[in-house]
Amino acid sequence: AHSKDVAGCRAALHGPGGAVERRRATEKRLELREEEQRRGEEQIAAQASLKKSVVEALAEDGELARLVAESEASRRRASQAGEGATAASEAAAEAPAESAASECADWAGGEAARRRRSAAEMATLA
Repeated sequence: AHSKDVAGCRAALHGPGGAVERRRATEKRLELREEEQRRGEEQIAAQASLKKSVVEALAEDGELARLVAESEASRRRASQAGEGATAASEAAAEAPAESAASECADWAGGEAARRRRSAAEMATLA
């Protein structure tokens, strides 16, 4: 009778659906929940980072628009300066500024486009 009790106890602990198996299943479910929670937190962090990148890209686009507007204003002033030596000297003086503004605007446009692409790639990964 004692060996039957021991065998029954072992089966209850180690057999199919036994306590050990149930404990392992419970531990596995807890690990899966923790993993899901960690992934959720990572996804929230990635979304926050993506939003920040988008805001930065939009701010850079605003800066780009400002630089382009300044460059256009500079070009208009140069074209309205008139003819003659005074107009030529003014245009020559503004040419380096236009070139620098144009280069800056080109760089900012490329940088903003790169960040938008990076943000789009992060969005597809998230």
